[in-house]
Amino acid sequence: MVAVLVRLRRTIRRSFVKDPALYWGYWTLAAIVGVAMAAALAALVSAASSGPQGAAGVGAESLLAFILVVWVLVPLTVPSLQDQLVEPDRLALFPLSAPQRMVGLAAGVMASPTALLSFLAASGPIAAWGMPWWGRLASPLVAFVFAATCIAVSRALQTFFAGTLGGRRGRDVSVLLAAVLTVGFYVAMQVVPAMLADAAMSQRGAPALDVLSDATGWLPGGASARVMLDLRVDDATGASLHMLVALAWLALFAGIWVWALSRHSRGTTAGGRAEARSRARVGLSLPPLALRWMRPSPEMAAASQHLRYMRRHPRVAQQVLIGIGVGVFVANPLCSPGWLGVGAMAYASYAMVLLGGGLFNFDGPGIGFLNVVGADLRALLRAKSAVVLWLAVLVAVVFLGVEAVVRGTVHEVPAAILYAVGGAMWTSAGATLTAARFAFDGEKASSQRFVAVGPAFATLGWVIAGTIVAALLYGLVDAWIPREVTGVLMVAVGALVYRVSLRAGARALHRDPGLVLDRIPARA
Repeated sequence: MVAVLVRLRRTIRRSFVKDPALYWGYWTLAAIVGVAMAAALAALVSAASSGPQGAAGVGAESLLAFILVVWVLVPLTVPSLQDQLVEPDRLALFPLSAPQRMVGLAAGVMASPTALLSFLAASGPIAAWGMPWWGRLASPLVAFVFAATCIAVSRALQTFFAGTLGGRRGRDVSVLLAAVLTVGFYVAMQVVPAMLADAAMSQRGAPALDVLSDATGWLPGGASARVMLDLRVDDATGASLHMLVALAWLALFAGIWVWALSRHSRGTTAGGRAEARSRARVGLSLPPLALRWMRPSPEMAAASQHLRYMRRHPRVAQQVLIGIGVGVFVANPLCSPGWLGVGAMAYASYAMVLLGGGLFNFDGPGIGFLNVVGADLRALLRAKSAVVLWLAVLVAVVFLGVEAVVRGTVHEVPAAILYAVGGAMWTSAGATLTAARFAFDGEKASSQRFVAVGPAFATLGWVIAGTIVAALLYGLVDAWIPREVTGVLMVAVGALVYRVSLRAGARALHRDPGLVLDRIPARA
C-alpha cells in the first residue's frame, strides 16, 4: 500500500503539469536551489572551526530553521499548493491504519522536489572544510532526519487543519495563526541578520551569540544543524545528544500526524452543529453595511460577495491580513522624511498585489450561478476590482497617516495620498487584467496555477517600474514642480491605465467567458 500511495501521489503531481519539460524543470530548479543552500551551509560549518558557538554556528542553525519554517507556513498560507492527497477524506476507502497511512504519505512526499531541496540543503556539511570522515558519512543521515522532520510537521499541520477548517472557529484560528506566523517570519528575516552582523562585529555580542546558538540547538531544524557543527569539531558526545533531540522532534511531529489521521478516521472533526445553530439564530443580510447604498444589481452582488470573502473565506482573509501586515515592513523603510509619498505608493501597490490578484479564483459555483441568471461578467469584474481598489486605498491612507504622525511629516500627507491612489490604480491595472485572463481555481491545486506564474511576475515588474518612476518624480522634480501637482499627474496616469486595463479585461471576458467559467468549475 505504501507503493500504491507513492505512485498515486506521483500521478497526481504529474497531472498538474502537463508539459514534461516543465515537470522536470521543477525538479531541476529544486536541485539547483538545494545545492546552492548546501554550499552556504557548508561554508558556515567550515567557518565554525572553534565550535558551534559564534556567528557561523548561529547562521548554520538559522538556515535549517528557515527551511523548516517555510514548511510550516505553506500549509497555513497556501494549502492549495499541496498535492491534497494528505486530506483524510481522500484516504477514507484505503484499508490502512493511521500509522500505515502516515508512512505511505511520508514516502510519497519524500519523492518530491521540495523534499529533494531540503535534503540537499541539509547535506551541505559533506563538503565542509575540516569535517572528519565519519562526520561526512553521518551527514546524509542527519539530512534525511531533517527532511523527514520538515515533512512530518508540514503534513501534520495540513491534516489537522483539513478538518478544523470545516468549522468557523477553526477557520478563524487558522487565518489568524497564518497571518501572525507570516508577519513574524518576515520581521525575523529583516531583524535577525542585522542583529547577527552587529553581534559578530562587537565583542559584547559574543556571549549573546553563544546563548542563541545553545538555545537554537534544542529546537527543530537547529538540532540537526547542531549535530553537524558538533561533528565538525569531533564532539561525539554533543553530536549524539543533539541527534537524539532531532529524532525526538521527528517522533513528536510524526505522532501528531498519526493522531490527526486517527482523529479524522473516528469522525472527530471541527465543524458543524454549533455553527449551524448559531447561523440559525442570525438573520440573513447579504449586502455588507458599506454597500447598502447601492441598488440591487449584479454589481452589488459581486461586490458584496467579494467583501464577504475577505472576511469569511480563510484563504482570502489570509491574503488580506498578510498584505496589510507585511506591507508595513515593506514600505516603512521608504517613509523617511521627504519620501512619505513613495512609501505610501509602495504600501498601496504591495497591498493591491495581494488583494487584487485572483478576483475570481475563489468564486466556485457562485460565478456559475451569476452567469446562469444573466449577469454580465464585465460588470462582475468592474465591481470586484473597485472593491479591492478602494480597500487598498483605505489601508494605505491609514498607513501613511500613522507614518506621518510618528515621523513628523504631516505636511507631506496631501501629496502622499495622491501618490497612494495613483499607485493603487497603477497596480490594479496589471492585477485586474491578470485576474481576468488567467483565472484559476484557488480551492485546489491545478495546472492552471503554473500558467498564471508568468503573468504574476509580469505584474510585479509592472509595479516595480511604476514605483521607480514615482520615486523619480517625487524626489527629483520637487525642485521645480510641487509634489501635489505630480501627485495629481500620478492619479491621472493611474486612472487612465486602470480604465484601459479594465476595459481590456472586460472585453476578453465578454468574448470568451470560458476564461473564468471553464477554469473555475462549480463543485457539488
